[in-house]
Amino acid sequence: MEIDSPDGVLPGWLIPARGVRGRAPVVIFYNGFDVTKELLYCIIREEFADRGIACLVVDAPGTGEPLRLRGVASRPDYEVPTKAVVDYLETRSDIDPARIGLLGISLGGYYAPRGASFEPRIKAVAAWGGVWDYGELWRHRWETRSQTTPVPFWQLPWVMGTETMAEALAKVTAFTLAEALPHLTQPFLIMHGADDSMIPLSHAERAIEAAGSADKQLLVFDGVDGGAEHCSMDDSDPARQLVADWFELRL
Repeated sequence: MEIDSPDGVLPGWLIPARGVRGRAPVVIFYNGFDVTKELLYCIIREEFADRGIACLVVDAPGTGEPLRLRGVASRPDYEVPTKAVVDYLETRSDIDPARIGLLGISLGGYYAPRGASFEPRIKAVAAWGGVWDYGELWRHRWETRSQTTPVPFWQLPWVMGTETMAEALAKVTAFTLAEALPHLTQPFLIMHGADDSMIPLSHAERAIEAAGSADKQLLVFDGVDGGAEHCSMDDSDPARQLVADWFELRL
């Protein structure tokens, strides 16, 4: 499918809910820094569908096809593409517009909470990997030439749509949730690995503390009950099952 947005077409796949007659709830699933909608499907598979929830995996600005085929850079105000995606979902006869959730993985842990903070039609939001200040994270990576940086340094200017690293570091300073999260009132879940070497656990802790949500929870996976690495990719099934169950209770 193709979703019209201010950044041009956002391509996505809708994984339909199983066993639902009429309109189904849906979870929008956002990419991370270097993820694509094809990988999102491999990560989530049929977990939402098996619970009677549709799932829209979508390439938004700075990810997937928009970045790779059309040069569409990322943007800090992810409520803009979020509004466009929700507008599209409201046109579908198979989707319940009153039960729309939003999930983001890795840098999607910034995109999803930011989008939900300023889009009240999102009814629940989860971050598979907590993010607080992505600009701070990248300044530290660059200044220390960190050996745990998960991608080549040249990738930041590419995703930010800049010519130089200095310009990219300036643009990414806007990627902070400090001003957005106090506006978040929807149920909010963060899942984070205890041994995440890419994004420190402190980011998740600061984000959950700042959120205005009454229903908010930080779950830390320690390697016993699920993978302890970034986004639990060393053992992702417990996190995948948990987040699907969490949305089932809230949509």
